Amino acid sequence: MAKTSKKPDFENLSRREREVMYVVHQHGRVSAEMVQSDLPNEISYSGARRYLSILEEKGFLTMEKEGARYFYSPVADTTEVGLGLLKKAFGAFFNGSPVMGIANFVQREGSKMDARELAYLEKLIQDAKEQGQ
Repeated sequence: MAKTSKKPDFENLSRREREVMYVVHQHGRVSAEMVQSDLPNEISYSGARRYLSILEEKGFLTMEKEGARYFYSPVADTTEVGLGLLKKAFGAFFNGSPVMGIANFVQREGSKMDARELAYLEKLIQDAKEQGQ
């Protein structure tokens, strides 16, 4: 099947297809067994294979065969997909403001972050300030 140059859109996927894509993006490369074991709700091995095949047909995954096993990888870069989903979440829940989304997250989850993570956030803020001058 010929692939189109249009970026695949997660919004056009069913809930279960999105769950499969989350597993794929988490691991980077998966087999049907991995999807079967990592999904939050039970799925049969043949069901996992079917969803992977559908997602390949829709242009979300590439497939490669190794021996008797098939492995699937995401077409789109995981970071880009994540950023796209974050932008949509900021738009839906924080009036389009990444600052409000991040601020709310840090206020609620900051105590769970270790010193290295907090230092990294501080460095990103400092770098952004320096670039803005």
